[in-house]
Amino acid sequence: NVVLTNGANQTGSIYYNFPARLHKCDSFVVEFDFTVTGMSTVGGQGFCFWYVQGGAPASFVGGNGGVGLPANPTGLGVIFDIFDNDNNANNPFVAARSFSGGNYVEGAAAGLLGAESGFPLITSGNTVHCKIWFDGINDEISVYLNGIPQVNAVPYTFPFAQGHFGFSGATTSNFATQSLTNITVKAYPLPPEVIVPTLCTDRYPLPFVYPNAGDIVWFDDYYYPDDSAKTAPIPETSQVDTFTWYVAQRNPLTNCIGE
Repeated sequence: NVVLTNGANQTGSIYYNFPARLHKCDSFVVEFDFTVTGMSTVGGQGFCFWYVQGGAPASFVGGNGGVGLPANPTGLGVIFDIFDNDNNANNPFVAARSFSGGNYVEGAAAGLLGAESGFPLITSGNTVHCKIWFDGINDEISVYLNGIPQVNAVPYTFPFAQGHFGFSGATTSNFATQSLTNITVKAYPLPPEVIVPTLCTDRYPLPFVYPNAGDIVWFDDYYYPDDSAKTAPIPETSQVDTFTWYVAQRNPLTNCIGE
């Protein structure tokens, strides 16, 4: 259970402190459950998922109208806005936004992907399931709440190759407890195929062969670098042991490495 905020005048965040290539060559899906409880008379302010360019965030934007986004982001933000800052009376709502160095402004047309979609269950106190899907084949972003599309296949192209992703939220004197559970972030295609070969001890070792491989790249660490020169491993057969390697397919024309 991740509690982003639980009182007044707070900013809270959780993020993966490693540069990721979620959209490299393919799609990704983010899923989580959230609850908004313990609200002041008029709850606020909101929270967000973000995947942005650059290093780990140095600061987050709270205050009136802020929902905890990293300051001046470039990339994607999915906003869950509780407090009405633009007198549009559509809060609480969810919206997907493209950022190119500016901060979030509720109701602004710049960077809005689709529309600000009102969803009253956000502040009902009940658990809401969110699914964020980036379709890397068609370069489209979709957001579903409890299986209902709120942002439906809106065109979006990432302006960077890799970045950082995470969640953050903020409150002012208008506050709420904003909690996340069951968070999964998956790049596709998944799951990987698991191969358990039969190797004999004290025999001459040979390179490990991946069946029907084609043009592939081998890694001994899941978070592989941009290095397509890795070759098939030669297992140690002098004693019984367990080894794990990862293999990915590479497009020889684009040098794009899949999951």
